Amino acid sequence: MRAFVLYDKDGTITSIGLPAAAETGRQTLQSQSGHEVAEVDLPDDDSARSATAGRDNGADLTERLARLMTQYRIDASGQGPSLVRRETPRGSV
Repeated sequence: MRAFVLYDKDGTITSIGLPAAAETGRQTLQSQSGHEVAEVDLPDDDSARSATAGRDNGADLTERLARLMTQYRIDASGQGPSLVRRETPRGSV
């Protein structure tokens, strides 16, 4: 599954969103000063599967995407931006 992410120069994800259904037209995040936007593949692990399952419940989806934001960052050093797991999730002790 693909997602749009807004991230800063350190790779910290500041916003994430899933593309809308094809019939609603193309949607994306708008970049801001000091930030970049990328469309990336969500990781194929339990947190990503749970983030994209049950799209009916907006609150659950929001919580799961927020969890992805704390567990992953953007690595732009390769051939293109990609998600990589943080060694220590943001906000954890």
